[in-house]
Amino acid sequence: MNEPSGKSKKPTNLLLLERDSELRRSVRLALEGDGVEVWSAPDAVRAREILAQRSPDLIVLDHENLAEHLGPLIAQYRGDGDGKGGIVLVTTARRIEDGWRLRHRPDFVIYKPFDVRFLCRRVKALAGPSGAGTNPRAAERTRETERK
Repeated sequence: MNEPSGKSKKPTNLLLLERDSELRRSVRLALEGDGVEVWSAPDAVRAREILAQRSPDLIVLDHENLAEHLGPLIAQYRGDGDGKGGIVLVTTARRIEDGWRLRHRPDFVIYKPFDVRFLCRRVKALAGPSGAGTNPRAAERTRETERK
């Protein structure tokens, strides 16, 4: 069977960890409106449960009050360095310490408050043209931009 063009690519999916329920809802609705499948979690425990069952293309993590839980979560997502996992995007209202950045290497950081549309555009850019979060060049460009 032939699928119509545009329907054959796998939709991007992501895990959204955000403590603020209103922001979590807004981001989820906006991303789903752009065709992204979103699995949302209010805390690190629920996020770890989701990661144990699913393999998202990207994860969007709230750094506020969760920094100590994000390291193990990122390691679980990335398979402890075995090449699994995809892109990690972190949101925060505060400056992230350089040591934390070096240890956990998020691909992109967005500072709060942010426009939800900006986050949606960033997710689409990081997901790449395949729509499956597998565009390493997009992630590398992001890292280069962050260093400047």
